[in-house]
Amino acid sequence: MEEINYQVFTEDKEGVTQLFDVVAVYCDKEDTDGNMVIFKNSFGNSECKIVNKIKLRQYTGLKDKNKTRIYEGDFVKYWNKILGENECEVIFFNLGGFGTSDCWLSDIGECEVIGNIYENPGLLNASKIE
Repeated sequence: MEEINYQVFTEDKEGVTQLFDVVAVYCDKEDTDGNMVIFKNSFGNSECKIVNKIKLRQYTGLKDKNKTRIYEGDFVKYWNKILGENECEVIFFNLGGFGTSDCWLSDIGECEVIGNIYENPGLLNASKIE
């Protein structure tokens, strides 16, 4: 069974804004303010905060060619066999699986994580990468 891991993009008590590894998530479908998460902050201490669902990202269970974990919201670079060129696409969860707008992540083959939508939003406009 694949491990289930999450990361959260938020600011900790020290004022550091980055992706933090989540220790626990409490989801309440009646709560419209968000999800309560416990995460390891920039000093490695546990911190609790309510965050918007959009700020949470789940591990896909797959790694790229460099053994980097691929998370929802990551930009991956891969060779598109049909077009014969490198492409960059964002990974998201849809219809019960992880993939891009064109295909399932498991169908891409070898890929490389080159950023994410939180720390590298400019990559959203880049579909072709050298």
